[in-house]
Amino acid sequence: MTWWDEELLRLAIPWWVAHARGEFPTYGWERTPAGPRPWKLVDSADALVRELRAAAVAGNEYHSLVNPGAVLPKRGDPTNPYSISKILFEIDGADLEESLAGGRALVRLLEDRYGTLPRVYFSGRRSLHVYVDFRPVPLDPRDPEGAYSFIYKGITERILSDLREAGASVPVDPAFGAAAKHMARLPFVRHHETKLFSIPVDPKRLPDLGAGALRAAAADPLAAGGAIPAPGLDLSGALRDLAAGLALRFRPAPEPRPRERARGGGASPRRIEWIEALLERGVPEGRHRLLWRVVSYYLVTVRGMSRDEAVAAARAWLERCNALSPVDRDLMRVGVRNYIANAAREGLWPMSYWRFVREYPDLAGVLKQFEPLAGPEGAGGERPRGARRHRERIPEDEI
Repeated sequence: MTWWDEELLRLAIPWWVAHARGEFPTYGWERTPAGPRPWKLVDSADALVRELRAAAVAGNEYHSLVNPGAVLPKRGDPTNPYSISKILFEIDGADLEESLAGGRALVRLLEDRYGTLPRVYFSGRRSLHVYVDFRPVPLDPRDPEGAYSFIYKGITERILSDLREAGASVPVDPAFGAAAKHMARLPFVRHHETKLFSIPVDPKRLPDLGAGALRAAAADPLAAGGAIPAPGLDLSGALRDLAAGLALRFRPAPEPRPRERARGGGASPRRIEWIEALLERGVPEGRHRLLWRVVSYYLVTVRGMSRDEAVAAARAWLERCNALSPVDRDLMRVGVRNYIANAAREGLWPMSYWRFVREYPDLAGVLKQFEPLAGPEGAGGERPRGARRHRERIPEDEI
């Protein structure tokens, strides 16, 4: 290891420890030139530092769970082991200057209205990641992932509404991070495309910080001087109160009825995270194939919806897709009902993420955003034992 690497690690390790907040166990995920490695359980700060030292020196990206307490239960607390402790806003403008302008508006609002200075990171490309921290709020143990999404969306929508009232337009996706298994890049690892570092940014310096200076600091953090702040954590009492109030309002979904069990005797789960994110965000391409192989079976077999409910949910998804790129109106009008009818008749399981991108490699880039939610390839977990997922022929009545 070179002197430069050792100096960089001295700068990075305190930030890695502060970023983790002592919330273990968590999952880590490393992206290498050969492809992503499987998710790995990380159970202590020392283990995380070892993982990150290896990844950083090799020049690889490293991601971890945003809220590990929402996915991995807290040890020694059998009564209420799940929690949420932070909200992540990804400000993804058309370029870095637009992201910086949005970051200034968001930081100003959080400081003035919620009494907190967030953690701000430059992603290494064009976006800013803004973390708002608070003391952990317990999640309903009957459905922790559902409670997490409910609270996350409630807080982000409230803050985005506050920004609109203040006359600020900030390019934030309110669904970003709303899945409990959402991961994000850690500081002081290189972006796989730009090779710039993801670096912490002093929120107080945002008004005077330009895109050029930020990229220069991300290219060489050791030469950045005061652009990189000391690690710290500012907990927001106001946002903790908001999260606790939303937690009290959450009601878990009713238990699945017997007909919601997958054929073959396996009990049907209520959520598959990558498909939930797909339904929330929409995609600009591949809507026919996704509706046929994934969405229709998910709504009917996994979520247990009636035909009318599934048709309505599928059309709502297509409307989100239409906002990104126009959808064939025949697909919206007639095709949806045909696909849902096929799914209800056959009771098949939705195609997994990894099988879908293998069969349709032209859509791999479109679906790349959902890959961290799909888990490692070949790990299973989406389909219970005995449930069927086999189909080789496109429906004859496809529109």
